[in-house]
Amino acid sequence: MPPSPRVPSPLSPRVRTSSLEEVLSDGRSSPELQAGAASSLRAGAASPLAGSPRPLAGFRAPTIASEARSQARRVSAANGDAPQGSPSGASGKVIQQLTAELATTRETLDATRVTLRTAQRSATAGQRTLDDTKAALIRSRAENEHAATMLARKDRTVADALERARKAEAEAKELGRASREWGARVREVEAELGEERRRKQKAEAGYEAISAAWKTTRDAWRTEIAAAKGEVAAKIAEGRAEVDAMRALFDQAKHEWRSRETEQASLDETLARLQAERTKAEEVVGTQVRELVERLVAHEAETRGQEETLRQCEQDVQRMIRLARQGDVAADVA
Repeated sequence: MPPSPRVPSPLSPRVRTSSLEEVLSDGRSSPELQAGAASSLRAGAASPLAGSPRPLAGFRAPTIASEARSQARRVSAANGDAPQGSPSGASGKVIQQLTAELATTRETLDATRVTLRTAQRSATAGQRTLDDTKAALIRSRAENEHAATMLARKDRTVADALERARKAEAEAKELGRASREWGARVREVEAELGEERRRKQKAEAGYEAISAAWKTTRDAWRTEIAAAKGEVAAKIAEGRAEVDAMRALFDQAKHEWRSRETEQASLDETLARLQAERTKAEEVVGTQVRELVERLVAHEAETRGQEETLRQCEQDVQRMIRLARQGDVAADVA
């Protein structure tokens, strides 16, 4: 049975250095793993006689139990998989371990990033709360200043009110003296008011009489105007009937004149006579209609004049009544 190959200790500086160099030379390694390996190589070169290797940047320092477990896994892997006399199996296991630790570190880094984002959000929320508090403080200061201004304004208003109260008291005393003077004046006005009431009663009686007379006159005028309009309409209808009769006679004569050419001379005489009668009838009817229209226009002008006179009388009576009522109101107020 051939002797088992000697597996270097994971704590040996030579094996550790060769493994780190393999990690750096491997192009498939991640940038984070290559950066950690380079940092460890620089640390090992600075202290080659150190009893234990320094951990990679971003990795925790290995404990005795973890180193023992790692050594056992490497030995078993070297005995089972790696060819005799080849150190590549141990290097591959170291790379696998470093890769696993890198994945764990990445998970820890991701968790740390999540925690950092949460802390940043909390800080942002706290900053917003601080800004809101500052804004509320500014608003409170502005409200306090406004309240102080309003208080000062109210103080000035109270002072003005007190001054007005003193002035009102002085005016009240003056009004007291004036009221006594007005008492005598009121008694005089009451006497004048009694006389004015008597005149008012007389004016109201005259107004009622004028109103009754105006109503009677207006009704009579309406009756006369209606009769005149009916008479004019009858005259116009009568004139139209006469004109229509004349036109019918003229048309008949014209028809006869056309049918009787042999009687031209007599027909001309008849037509001339009819034309003269027609003209005469039109003049008579026009004269009567003009007379009726002139009478109607004169009657309407007279009616308007009387209405204007009555309207002026009515306005005078209403003005007298209004003055009398104002005198009553002044007496009641006094």
